[in-house]
Amino acid sequence: MNAASRMKIDTWREMIDRRLGHWIDKTDPESLYEPMRYAVTAGGKKLRPVLLLLFAEAVDGDAESVLDAAVAVELVHDFSLVHDDIMDHDELRRGRPTVHKHWDENTAILAGDCLLVQAFRALAAVSSPHLPLALKRFAEDIIGVCEGQAFDKSFETAEIVTLEQYDTMIRLKTGCLFGLSCELGALLVDGSPQQLKAANRYGHELGFAFQIQDDLLDLVAAQEVLGKDVGSDLKEGKKTFLLLHARENATPEIRRQLDGYLRKADLSDEDIRNVIDLFKSAGTLQATQQRVEHALDQARSALELFPASPARRVLFELIQMVAERQA
Repeated sequence: MNAASRMKIDTWREMIDRRLGHWIDKTDPESLYEPMRYAVTAGGKKLRPVLLLLFAEAVDGDAESVLDAAVAVELVHDFSLVHDDIMDHDELRRGRPTVHKHWDENTAILAGDCLLVQAFRALAAVSSPHLPLALKRFAEDIIGVCEGQAFDKSFETAEIVTLEQYDTMIRLKTGCLFGLSCELGALLVDGSPQQLKAANRYGHELGFAFQIQDDLLDLVAAQEVLGKDVGSDLKEGKKTFLLLHARENATPEIRRQLDGYLRKADLSDEDIRNVIDLFKSAGTLQATQQRVEHALDQARSALELFPASPARRVLFELIQMVAERQA
């Protein structure tokens, strides 16, 4: 990504951070608002709200006029992380104790609930004739995110999960909010119906690629770059795209060996390396990379409906950034 694009995104991130503070500026009761601020100020790429602003500009709209909508999608994202961390029993988020570990589960549930309600208030503050439809789409896709999380949790105890089921889960849990962010940016500043559809498709495909790539990087990224143990998903028994692909496409012998490793209570580093070799033999690593590339190609094609502009160029650069990410 070139320097001008990075500067533009950094400027918007600063604007989003400042505006986030407006929506959680209350201090009493401290037991509610301090955990909310803690969750919102934990960092993160702010990719979803940035995408919303980019698509507002991509249809020749005023991005600053929909800043509260960008804040709204970030608040939804933060709400989902607070609640997901409780359900997944995660103790760290972005290098800090999760809200439920820093305080307790009841506090985290309440803080997450209030973040979600504030998200609706922030979106409702946007002045646009399309606000009723925006609120409807907002509610629909938040339900989609919750449905995706429900599928994800059910996969933990399911004996058989298909690649098709996994795709559906990712498109709901991750793709919905990415797609919604892009669509809202175009919708609120009077984008055409065709542009709204294309914006949503861009976001869905980018989010899908991002998640599948996470599954791949868990095995192929260097540990010092990844920031966690290589193969941590396998060690935690997570059903990833790679695992499901191998189970559906590998030879019976490779599946037998793979199942032998997965039955172990504690996988060693050597075990992880052997599983990676099995994935290579099954064509799984190559198939996963191809799936990422296909999704990114779909995102690129979605941008054809938008006129040439600095925002459109940044959207293309974001696709390339995802394609080249190492962690």
